Amino acid sequence: MPVFSVTYALQGETTSKKASLKMRISNECSHYLEYLDNSWIVKFKGSANDLYDYLRKGMDSKDHVLVIPVLQQCQGWLPKEYWDKINSMFIEGIQYVK
Repeated sequence: MPVFSVTYALQGETTSKKASLKMRISNECSHYLEYLDNSWIVKFKGSANDLYDYLRKGMDSKDHVLVIPVLQQCQGWLPKEYWDKINSMFIEGIQYVK
């Protein structure tokens, strides 16, 4: 199952839209981690286009979203617990990463 980076910018009343987006991600992604504000790493059963289409349904025309596939080679400066969760997404059989 592919892993994707999802970043977004919500316009207007963002509290309810952000909650709706989190619910959409948790309902359809078997693994997910919000590692920075408005930035997620998710494991999703479809393509980047499928994930984009699914997330976009909960947004309005002024909102922005970017979905990019993540390869197993990743690098960055995050807490160890985040890296453990991200790395686990590349191992099949993990139930949920929250």
